[in-house]
Amino acid sequence: MMSTNIRTRDNGREHIREMLIGDQAVCWLTVIDYTMRIGGAAVRMAGLGNVETRREHRKKGYMRVLLGDTVPYMQQEGYDVSMLFGIPDFYYRFGYATCLPIYRATIQTRDAERAAAGAQPLTSHPIGAPDLPDVIDLYNRNNALRSGSLIRSAEYFKGFTQGTLWNTPPEGIAFQDVQGRFAGYAAWDGSANVVNVLEVEAVDAAYYPALLGEFARLAMARRCGHITLLMPPDHPFGQFAQAFGLEWSVRYPRQSDGMGRILNQSTLFEKLRPELARRAAESPLRGRAASLSLRTELGETSLALGAANAPAQGVVKLSQDRLLQLVMGYCGARELLADSEVRTEQAQPDLARWLDALFPRGYPHTWQQDNF
Repeated sequence: MMSTNIRTRDNGREHIREMLIGDQAVCWLTVIDYTMRIGGAAVRMAGLGNVETRREHRKKGYMRVLLGDTVPYMQQEGYDVSMLFGIPDFYYRFGYATCLPIYRATIQTRDAERAAAGAQPLTSHPIGAPDLPDVIDLYNRNNALRSGSLIRSAEYFKGFTQGTLWNTPPEGIAFQDVQGRFAGYAAWDGSANVVNVLEVEAVDAAYYPALLGEFARLAMARRCGHITLLMPPDHPFGQFAQAFGLEWSVRYPRQSDGMGRILNQSTLFEKLRPELARRAAESPLRGRAASLSLRTELGETSLALGAANAPAQGVVKLSQDRLLQLVMGYCGARELLADSEVRTEQAQPDLARWLDALFPRGYPHTWQQDNF
């Protein structure tokens, strides 16, 4: 390999890292500064995007070197975790593991039509700049405990620009009630052939029938026999639509798609501590005290719950990527403890119950608009 140099060019919250041979960039990627939720905690997340190598320089190992250098760069820059949406069987080499399932819900158009009967009347128009504060506020409120969701701000969220279809922007629609008040919003792929609902939120569940009816009308206009909802199974709109007949699909990719890794374990858990205390207080184990330790190649985190001298439940030794899967709710405690590569020391009978209370299995999700 010829002599190379790595440089970083900063452009606001985007940090473009390039590998140079001479004065030519042969491969590059972008580290994007995001704030992501893990439960109710906000953590600093480095999103990796725009990963590319010039065609004539592919399969020479340049990207492997650049990524290998980018992990310590992100650690030094103070990020808690890193996430990416990646190709299969590559990013695990750099400590990334799949932590975002892929969800699909399908409802037949003829079934969705039934929702419109008796629905509260709504009017709609394309989302414009005056709608954005309401859209951002509703999104942030309704995703306040959604692990994997990004916190949106007026500085960076300018509407819906990213769908599932290449080179086809989505359509974002705002809804108003009969008094002209903001009632909710939705976004779907801007295609004449499919109805893929990318996101939908309402200020009140009473508006769900009208929204589902709107999707049905859209499907009829496009001559689509079904509607696809891209949302996790615990989303209240999807749960409402189940009454009309719905089929859920959840896929857990192997070493691809939505992946993540821990960069700074100590800062991550410092931000998670209030959320873990809340979960413990709301769990069946509330009122009881315990302590446990989580040990990875990045260090050891001790958790004391309920009392400074709480009885020890044991030490869990695992890789940082497996710990992130646990923290995100991608895997559960019993599944984790059954992994032959996860070790425990001085484990007590209640260890699994405490891990379940602190890290419940859930439905982590990053919405399509926020993919990078």
